[in-house]
Formats: sequence, C-alpha cells, structure tokens
Amino acid sequence: MRKFKNFVIGGIENKIFNLVAITVILIMAAYTAIIVVQSNKLSAIVEESGDSQVESMTTISNATMDAVVSESLTTQTVLSADLSDTVFGNVRSQVLMIADYATKLYANPDINNHVVVPTPDLCADGEPVAYLVYDEGIDPTDYDIASEVGILGNIAEMMKSTYDRTIIDACYIGTESGFTIFADDAPSVKVGDDGRALTYPARQRPWYIEAKERGDVFFTDIIPDNYTGEYGVICSCPVYDPAGELKAVIGVDLFIDSMIEQINDSDKDGSFVFVVNGDGHVIVSPKSEGLFAVKSENEAVDLRGMRNENLSAIINTALNENTGVREIEVDGAVYYMCGAPIPTMDWAFISAVSKDVTRQPTVMLQEGYQSITQEAVAKYNDSLGNAKSAIIIILVVILLLAIVNGIVLARRIVRPLNKMSKQVSELNGDNLDFIKDKSFYTDDEIEVLADAFLGLTNRTKSYINEITHITAEKERISAELNVATQIQADMLPRIFPPFPERKEFDLYASMNPAKEVGGDFYDFFLTDDEHLALVMADVSGKGVPAALFMVIAKTLIKNRAQMGGTPAEILKDVNEKLCEGNETELFVTVWLAIVDIKSGEGIAANAGHEHPVLCHENGEFELIKYKHSPAVATMEGLSFREHEFTLKPGDTLFVYTDGVPEATNLDDEGFGYERLLKVLNDSRDTDIKTVTENVAADIEEFGGGTEQFDDITMLCLKYYG
Repeated sequence: MRKFKNFVIGGIENKIFNLVAITVILIMAAYTAIIVVQSNKLSAIVEESGDSQVESMTTISNATMDAVVSESLTTQTVLSADLSDTVFGNVRSQVLMIADYATKLYANPDINNHVVVPTPDLCADGEPVAYLVYDEGIDPTDYDIASEVGILGNIAEMMKSTYDRTIIDACYIGTESGFTIFADDAPSVKVGDDGRALTYPARQRPWYIEAKERGDVFFTDIIPDNYTGEYGVICSCPVYDPAGELKAVIGVDLFIDSMIEQINDSDKDGSFVFVVNGDGHVIVSPKSEGLFAVKSENEAVDLRGMRNENLSAIINTALNENTGVREIEVDGAVYYMCGAPIPTMDWAFISAVSKDVTRQPTVMLQEGYQSITQEAVAKYNDSLGNAKSAIIIILVVILLLAIVNGIVLARRIVRPLNKMSKQVSELNGDNLDFIKDKSFYTDDEIEVLADAFLGLTNRTKSYINEITHITAEKERISAELNVATQIQADMLPRIFPPFPERKEFDLYASMNPAKEVGGDFYDFFLTDDEHLALVMADVSGKGVPAALFMVIAKTLIKNRAQMGGTPAEILKDVNEKLCEGNETELFVTVWLAIVDIKSGEGIAANAGHEHPVLCHENGEFELIKYKHSPAVATMEGLSFREHEFTLKPGDTLFVYTDGVPEATNLDDEGFGYERLLKVLNDSRDTDIKTVTENVAADIEEFGGGTEQFDDITMLCLKYYG
C-alpha cells in the first residue's frame, strides 16, 4: 500500500473504488447510446429551471430549519428546566417533611419513646444507616443532651427511608446542642484512624448558618462534597420549638454530577447549554474559556448587565419566565438562544445553537442539486421503451458480476481481520505479545492495523517498565525528603525550657512546615550572660530551595550576633553576606531582638517581618507597630531601623511568621490579626507553651482541613525580670 499526496494506492479504499468504478463504467456504457439525444433536451430544461429551484430550495430550507430549531430548542429547554426544577422541588419537599416531623418531636417530647442512635460503625458501609456524631467539646453523658438525642432519635428511621427511597445522597440534622444525626451508607468516613468517631461542627457549616439566618429553606451553590469530592448542592431548613427558639437544622446532599456531565456533553455540532444563577453568573457550562465559561465568584461576569443588550435581556427574562427563541450575537458569532427558569433554585437553563449550523441543510441541498438532476435524467431515460430490454439484461449481468466480485473481495478482507480480532482478544495479564501473522501482510489498511497493534503491545510493555522505574524513583525522593525534614527540624532548638537555670524568663517556640521542608525558622541564644537574642524569620519560596537558604541565613545571623553589636548592625552584615552570589534572588524577612535579661530593655530590628504582639501584665495582647526595614538579601548596602522597647516583669512577647494571619479556610478566608489577638487574649492566663498550642489549634480548626500554603512558626517569651 502506497500513498501519493492524498490518494491511496493498493488499500481497501482503492479496492472498493475499483469495484464501484467498474460497475459504474459498465452501466454508463449501456446508457451512453440511449441518453445522448435525451440528455441534450434535459440539459436545456435543467439549465433554465436551475436558478429558480436553488432559490426556492434555499428559502424553504431556511424557513423549515428556523421553525424546527425554534420548536425543538424551546421544547428541549423548557423540559430540561422543568425536570431540574422538579428534582430540586422534590428535594425541598423532602427537607420540609423531615423538618415538620422534627418540629413535632420538639413540640411533644413526651409522646415518643427515647430512641438510641449509635455512633458510626466502620463495618456498616453499604447499607442505609443512621448514626450520631458530636461536635468538639460536647459531653454525650450530659442529661439534657442525652435526652434530646433520645427524642430526636425518632426521626432516624424517617431519614434512613428518605435516603434509601429518594434521589438524595445524604440526610442529616444538626442541633444547637452540638450533635448531628446522619443517614447514609458510608459511616466509616466519620471514623478516625484510632477507631473513634470524628467530631463534626455542624453549627459552623455554611448550610447551617445560612438556614439559621434566613429562617427558611436554603440551597447552597454547586460545591464539592467534603468526603467524596462529587459536585452537588445542599438543601437545609431550620427547626424551631413552640417558643420560636431554633433547635436544629435539617440538611440533605444532592449530587448533580450527572447533570453537569450531560451539560458538558452538550457542546457539539455548534450547540451547547449552560446554567446561570440569580446573580447572572454562569455556574455550569461545557465551555472552558470565553464569556460562557464557569469562573470563580470574584471573576464571574454578571450576564444580566452586559453591554450586549440582547444577551442581557434574555438572561434577565430567563430567570423569571420562558424566553422563546431569540437571535443573539456574541463575539461575532450568531446564536439561536432559548431560556427557561428553574424557580426553586432561582437559576435559569439556557440553550444555544449556532445559526451557521442551522444553515448546513441548505448548503447540503445546494451541493446535492447536481446529483438530484442526474438522477432525474436517469429516471427519464429508464422510460425509454426501446432501451428497456437491453438495460435489464445489462443490469442483471452487472449485478451478478458485482455479487461474485463482492463475495470474493469480502472473504479476502474479512479473513485476516477475524484472525487479528481473535489474537487481540486473547491479550491479557502477562500475555501482551501480538504476533504478526503472514496473512496480515496484505499491503493495505489491514497490514497498517496489524502494525498498530504490534506497536501498541510494545509501547504497553515499555510503559509498564517505565511506570515501575518512576515509582521506585518517587519512593527514593520521598525517603530523601523525610531525611531533609528531620535535618531541618534538628537545626531548630527544640528542648524546652531551653535555659532551665535562668529564672528571669521562659520561652517556647514551634514550626510546622507547609511542605516536607520549609523556609520559616526561629532561634534564641545568649550572646553573653546578660543578653538574650531572639530571631523569627521567613524565607521567600517553599520547599527544598527555601530550606537551604534558611540554613545559611540562620547560621549567619547566629554567628554574627554572637560577635556582638546591635540588631541593625547584625542584619546589615548578614545582608551583605546573603547578597553575594544570590542568583536565585531569594530573600528573608527577619525580626531580630536583643534583650537585657536583667533590666528588660531591648532593641529590635524588623526587616519586612510581621508586627510583634506584646501583653503587659494584667493587660491584653496588642500589635506593636513601627516602621519596617526592607527584607534581608533584597539588595546590597541596606541599613536597618531599630526600635527600643522595655519588658516589665509579667510581660509576654509573641512573634510569628505570616503563615499565622494568612492561614485560610475552605471559603478562602484569611485567619487575620483579629482572630490571632482573640485567641492570644483568651490564653493570656496560661503558660507560654499553651499559648502557642492554642493558636495552632485555633488555626487548624479555622482551616477545617484546608491544606495550608505557608509555614506556621511561632515564638512566645515570658519575662519575669
């Protein structure tokens, strides 16, 4: 088989073409003598009527396609929107039904028996089950809580039945008392590695908070599930007692991955669908870029207020009623669009079809005009009585020849394909060798297919070997990173109290890297018998490069400080050393202080670092703000400002890196200075180790399992004088 430009010589395509060509040539030979005279007359007729026929076909085709598109697009859009609204409406009804039952339980606590609700069981996965989870700090033995659990336990069977018999993917009720009853088939996700039930802070979840604030049914936006990662919405509803006091919030999960998948699959042949919310933002779409792509809330465009008035109008209308089909121009392309509301969610379902696509049938009609004309001529010629007998005989002979030729050719083509199919089906496990049989040497696409299977098996075996090598290499790198982590941890002082013989002060510090190794570091050491040096620093960047730069910076600062001098002098010399050969352009923010242990007087230099926090005895923690100097290693020849301060007996000094205030939660909200000061003030009557531990615990709770981007490092000093 050979290729010459776009023509294939010797392949299956060529063989089929030869068969058709031979058949057509025989037919044309029989027709030629008969149709010569008639074709001249027919050509004149076709020529005269051609233009009018094309114009008529174009007009009728365009009008027909417009009508078909209008009807089908409207029907499809309205049905899709109504179906979605029915699903969400049913979910809303289920939530209201459960909430109504819960309200009755709180209104009549003595009517029902107290039902025991078990804690999550690792062995209960796969079957609908109700189980109980407490919030952190809740005492299950408390009489009031145990009594409320027993009363609310009557709803467990209803929740299990609702989960088992409806489309919802989880059902739960969280209470103001601090416990939550779940109904699903995966209780193991609520059990920790130690086999104990995990805590669940329902009262801190957005679905709980929003339902509580609104006092009515609430639907979240489309969000990923915390445990499965599937996308869906949460419908929640508050429950009140007869006195109007909030007692609990009902919540159900509805995964809509299938709806999202169907919408993503809609982007084909010039048509697609998308969904907008009440804010005019696209929340589900198959488009990955452009005006109709799904974007974050901060980047999303409000389609209701676009300069494109036609697009803005159809979006605004679709959120309230069916729009009918409208012609909309977007970025130079013309679309037929139709929208319908999903009232339960305050969403709109929008369908779009490219106008160019609807004109394709007209183009095809025009292109096929010549073929239709030729067919008409052939039918006309068939009516010629004097040629009928000769044509029938010739057609029968041609048919017989075509059948015989087709049978022989088909057997020749199919035989090696069957053999190849059998050999491929037997490839499995360790048997991955495809053998090129001699019957596959056909010099056409069959041989190409055999070569492809042969290459595929070779690549598969090569890929398996490569994966094995990569896996071993990753395990080696992981082991080396573990060693690097331990080396870095060993460089930081970790024995507390560090100077047990000194009664003038006490200090504690900790560092949790965001990656296996980090760029934060702290240090403290005596420069002489009466002076204590404190260091808190953060290297730009993350991972191994930052850790190496941290080792150099820490060593230089300590060595220079022990030689004497003020913090500004120390940082000036260290800056010059770090700038030498710093081709990676890493830098380090540093807070360096030297404190007179006897008098409490100190001098600090802040090179682009966070403000320290100070608490005077019987006072509160507050940020100590003063002008900063540039970060160390940003440029040569820098001088650094100094700040004098005095520690009085009973004062507590707290310093930290930016990983503390910049820690984020699932909503991408920062921990901030207000939360930091609050947890410090709540802990001011505790020892310094507890202070840092409380801050770390509050950050972890605030993050809600979010992986932190930056290292979290803290140092706390208590001065006794």
